[in-house]
Amino acid sequence: MTMANSGTHAAMFEPSAATEALAVAERLVVVARYRNREALLAAAARREFDVILLEDISRLWPSEPERATGAAFLDRLRIDCVTCRGDDTRRDGWPRVLYLARVLAQEAPQESRASRLARMLSATT
Repeated sequence: MTMANSGTHAAMFEPSAATEALAVAERLVVVARYRNREALLAAAARREFDVILLEDISRLWPSEPERATGAAFLDRLRIDCVTCRGDDTRRDGWPRVLYLARVLAQEAPQESRASRLARMLSATT
């Protein structure tokens, strides 16, 4: 696949104004929009599209082990991901994108259990 190929078919995961704008900017033909991860991955297995558009890879796979397994699955199918954050496996490949996602996750401030519990309790009152 070539970057910004006007004939490339894309699927959106958790469609938003940002992913819609990304599709236009990348000149991709959106053939489906998904809110359900399992439905998206089933369609990927059937090769219904070439690229997945999403806001961030962590939205599709929250944990690092899930990302590694999911990326290997999509890589075997030759399906790429392009995110609103600037990740693009068409350009960088899956290993680099996963590495950057891991580094960014480690640098993100971690909420302590106590502050998470306090936040959850205050939301219920």
